[in-house]
Amino acid sequence: MTSFGRIRPLVVFVSLLCFKGEAQWQWQNPLPQGNDIHHVMFVDNQTAWASSDGTILKTTDGGVTWKVISVSPRIYGQSMFFVDANTGWIAGQGMDSAFPAKLLATSDGGRTWTTQLTDPVGDFQTIFFVNRNQGWAAGQGSRIYHTNDGGLHWTLQSDLPVQAINSLWFVDSLRGWGAANTLRRVRTTNSGVTWIIDTISTFVLNDITFVDSMKGWQCGTNRIEATTDGGRTWQVQLDTIGVTWLDLFMIDANNGWSVSNNRGLIARTTNGGVTWSYQANPSNLRLEGIAFKNRTDGIAVGVEGTILTTTNRGGLWTNTTQSVSRQFLYGIHFVDSQRGWVAGWGGTVLKTTNGGSVWTSLTTGSNARLFDVYFVNQDFGWAVGNQGTILRTTNGGSTWATQPSGTSTQFTDVEFTHFPDGWMIGPSKLLKTTDGGNSWVEPTNPVFGNSIRFTSSETGWVLRGDLTVGGTQSLYRTTDRGLTWQVVLANASSDSAFFAMSFVDDSTGWVSIFQSMVYRTTNSGSTWTSQATPAIFSPIHFRDRLFGWAGAAVGGEIYRTTDGGVSWARQGSPLSHIDALFFLDSNNGWATSAFGAILQTSNGGTAFATSDSAHERLSNTIKLKNNYPNPFNSSTTISLVLSSTPRITSVIIYDILGRRIRKLRFLFRLGDNAMEWDGKGDNGIDIPSGIYLCVIEINSFVAVQKMLLIR
Repeated sequence: MTSFGRIRPLVVFVSLLCFKGEAQWQWQNPLPQGNDIHHVMFVDNQTAWASSDGTILKTTDGGVTWKVISVSPRIYGQSMFFVDANTGWIAGQGMDSAFPAKLLATSDGGRTWTTQLTDPVGDFQTIFFVNRNQGWAAGQGSRIYHTNDGGLHWTLQSDLPVQAINSLWFVDSLRGWGAANTLRRVRTTNSGVTWIIDTISTFVLNDITFVDSMKGWQCGTNRIEATTDGGRTWQVQLDTIGVTWLDLFMIDANNGWSVSNNRGLIARTTNGGVTWSYQANPSNLRLEGIAFKNRTDGIAVGVEGTILTTTNRGGLWTNTTQSVSRQFLYGIHFVDSQRGWVAGWGGTVLKTTNGGSVWTSLTTGSNARLFDVYFVNQDFGWAVGNQGTILRTTNGGSTWATQPSGTSTQFTDVEFTHFPDGWMIGPSKLLKTTDGGNSWVEPTNPVFGNSIRFTSSETGWVLRGDLTVGGTQSLYRTTDRGLTWQVVLANASSDSAFFAMSFVDDSTGWVSIFQSMVYRTTNSGSTWTSQATPAIFSPIHFRDRLFGWAGAAVGGEIYRTTDGGVSWARQGSPLSHIDALFFLDSNNGWATSAFGAILQTSNGGTAFATSDSAHERLSNTIKLKNNYPNPFNSSTTISLVLSSTPRITSVIIYDILGRRIRKLRFLFRLGDNAMEWDGKGDNGIDIPSGIYLCVIEINSFVAVQKMLLIR
């Protein structure tokens, strides 16, 4: 029976995490980025914005090039609204574990963001401002919020008996309409003080727009309709069975476009919707947003980072998104900082010879779902996948040969750490080679699993993480080159699923499990120490006994540890989930995900240091001292020194899982500042023993202090 140690005593430290609108991880494929894009709008002839999941995109040359800006806190950016090139809002559902609806604002062109509004009910789907001050936001739960001061204060205006408001449109500060998805439409003539609900027939609305107080259009399931009496009556203009129209843009009373989810159909009208004609979408992917700056130049956006542009009214749309692959990518391996490969579904293997600046798709001759790839040098490599697929190359991937496996089951991992010995494994198959992969045999006493790792020629590890209820989760160890295997870690209950493992030598390794925890051993698995983690980690990757990285199974965050997993710092990641992580050293790392997503960092994923970096400016502004006492029993004092007068956005206590515990209120001044936390939550009740984080947000930067409460 494996014994588990208690959580190790906390090593007290203070860390400063600096965030600004620059990504810590950079997109390599697709470009400019690969997350779904939900909305696009022009604010002038050259400047346009597009909202995406975890990021926002900005162009200042009419859509020729785009800058990807990280948004913190990260949200699924369902909607946005900008009143000029600098001032705007983005809203959607949070990407953290709590998933609250959030609305963020910027006044400096997206460099910094401030949370203005949160709602626990669901998801913000739409924002609309008639000027800099007056605006509305709504979404799931049909809760409509209103502001008269640019979002500094929001009030809940209505909680309507409809499921959701998908779109809002106002022609002035009084008259507005909302498109709902429960066969309803809402309208107001008094700034939303009261809303009139219209019941419509078998027609779920996704968008609504007006060119004046009388003439407007709406789109949704199967059709586009128009009104000439302010929305009292509507006439069907386009009836398309099986096509859902998601967004509608009218540049004037005659010219307009709409986009759909069905192969990304684009429809255009030049006579106010009396007739509609179809335009070709070169991506054939679902489109979710469209906007024009004039009658000729427009942009359409959609899933998987799709950006289309036109300069001739949509007669020709050009796909400006660059992507070498849109397959799911699961395996990564680099032999040095320049040469690497990734593998994925559809027999996909991509190669780079310049660190990922350019990726090339290799011809493998296979359509298998490949789950891993491994190269022993720049020439010899293998890729494995489902249906017993084993692919081998001796020329860096220029050509591939299929090797017999004797099985139709899948392989999920391949490794050649101690060449010419090599291994490949799957849930029901284990193969070994001792001749550099020329031939493969099944050992006499095989074990099966999801991943395999040899830390020396004799010692190896196999992780079996069956995620089904009541399934088997075990970590096996061999010390005789796989002749025999022993269980050194097993699940304590049917829901403690094992996700991933990482070992740096014969003694030291980690296993991530479902309950937001990592088990660590420093004595070859004889005993294990449990370490709490801020999220459920799926892939984990350690380079040595101190430095490691992990990807969140939900939310896509990447975390880094510099103390062997005792503490983890969150890094900026634009992905909604992470499928694979690989670090060549403490600086150079890559991450992959769905639809061809490849990210890269050249500094370990930490904030970029420049002459005017966020870290330097924050260090010149604030000095965060150790809280005292720490550990503490009933109360502790948090101290900091301010050399200038920054705007303090918030001081919030979180638990280790990222759940808000307490918001502290304090009036800061120049010089020394000290605030006391009494160990209570917002409800005034004592919180239990544990690790807690004090997060002080200053402008766009965040200072984090870890504290240990012992009752």
